[in-house]
Amino acid sequence: MTQRIPEIGIRLALGASRASVCGAVVGRAVALTAGGAALGTLASLAAGPLIRRFLFDTRTTDPLTYGIVVAVVMVLTLVASIAPARRAMRVDPVVALRSN
Repeated sequence: MTQRIPEIGIRLALGASRASVCGAVVGRAVALTAGGAALGTLASLAAGPLIRRFLFDTRTTDPLTYGIVVAVVMVLTLVASIAPARRAMRVDPVVALRSN
């Protein structure tokens, strides 16, 4: 978030609303998490035969388990991105542009 302060300052100086800045920060976090979840799902499906002995009463391709894990990770991403998004909404454009 700290690295993006000049960018956010420019967006706000050019007229972006605070809600759109918040949406950009949260959207970036969700996009990165969705990509990671997709890659992780593919990797776990590929590694299924290797980890079969560690699973108790669960198939390696159980869609309910995959869905729950992805949903929990996405909810945690949303919760974790709230603080940086709130901080981004409070950026003063003048201060952000002078610091760059």
